[in-house]
Amino acid sequence: MLPIVSMSLSCSEWEWYPSEVSEIILLDENTVRTYFEKYILGGLTALLKTSYRGSCKKITDDQIMQRYYELDNNIHLTTKSVCRFTLLEFDVEYSERGMASLLKNIGYVYKKPDLKPGEPDEELQEYFPEEKLKNMIIPSKAVSINLKRVP
Repeated sequence: MLPIVSMSLSCSEWEWYPSEVSEIILLDENTVRTYFEKYILGGLTALLKTSYRGSCKKITDDQIMQRYYELDNNIHLTTKSVCRFTLLEFDVEYSERGMASLLKNIGYVYKKPDLKPGEPDEELQEYFPEEKLKNMIIPSKAVSINLKRVP
């Protein structure tokens, strides 16, 4: 990993690695690298240039209403699962980043679930013998889940 030299504000003898800069300014390491490359290639003008174009919606307002129904009645733990639902239901493909942006624009936010340890039921623990655990068959392949909207 090469250090970013002269990334310091006024001291050219300092060397900063992208990981260090990203921690200090609270940005992703790849973003820091991109900004630095833009600065090296085009100076401050290139760094401050905005070239965002945006795009039109890929789905109709009717489909957005169906998605409201889906999201309000079913739990999707990842943006990827919402992308999959959209592809299966509407035959429209979204990237995870694009879907996250769309969900934010229509008022949905991601909330990380709280992890709380369960309290085991001692009677059930004794009832379930250890030999049963040894004889259980554990599937070796992951099970895929098909998401369909309930009419």
